[in-house]
Amino acid sequence: MRMSVPACISLGLATVLVIFSYAVNPDPALLRTALPMLGLLAAIPLILNQMNMRQADRVDMRDFKLYPIGDLTKLGAGTPVRLQGTVEATALKWLNRPNFQLKDNSGKIKVFMFAAPRENIKIGDRVEAAGNLRSFGVKKEKIVWGVKIQKLNR
Repeated sequence: MRMSVPACISLGLATVLVIFSYAVNPDPALLRTALPMLGLLAAIPLILNQMNMRQADRVDMRDFKLYPIGDLTKLGAGTPVRLQGTVEATALKWLNRPNFQLKDNSGKIKVFMFAAPRENIKIGDRVEAAGNLRSFGVKKEKIVWGVKIQKLNR
């Protein structure tokens, strides 16, 4: 289980503030109140991340039709798709909402994940992703809103 960087920063800042407040005024009532709150501040992001991963685990990749990436331009927005390719780039892993650029013989596409995958997916990994096709931005670039991604070369 992973916490996103903003969640870690929030927890760290709150912890520093509690320590500073206790150093200024050493009242045990402050600790009785603040420590459970710090525990919740740490537990909630971890629990939500775990729930997202469990939901993704329930997705059956066979329910999505496999398409070559080059054929996705012919499909409409909202079409459920499954694709296979090699990861060329990654972004936003620190937010637990990673984006991957996948490439196969027919083209490239970006896959925006709703939740962080259980596996650590890196550049060069061969993966299979499933999600819904979307049009994005002014140019209506095709992207995939991913619900599940997994390595093929395990």
